[in-house]
Amino acid sequence: QPLRRVYHIVNQLSEKKRTAWVLYEMEGMSPAEISEVLELPLNTVRSRILSARREILSALGEGEGPS
Repeated sequence: QPLRRVYHIVNQLSEKKRTAWVLYEMEGMSPAEISEVLELPLNTVRSRILSARREILSALGEGEGPS
């Protein structure tokens, strides 16, 4: 169930962010490798990964009840 929720959230990301995040987190590629494969500046790749991570964590946090 929790994993399904993460997949749902990841699918809500923009394609650009999702691609960078999946290559980094799921495929284990480095930002430099992703930069090369996607033909993007390294800082763009890092920014997309960070932005995707923030969106995912934010969405996961919204589903939690009071502490």
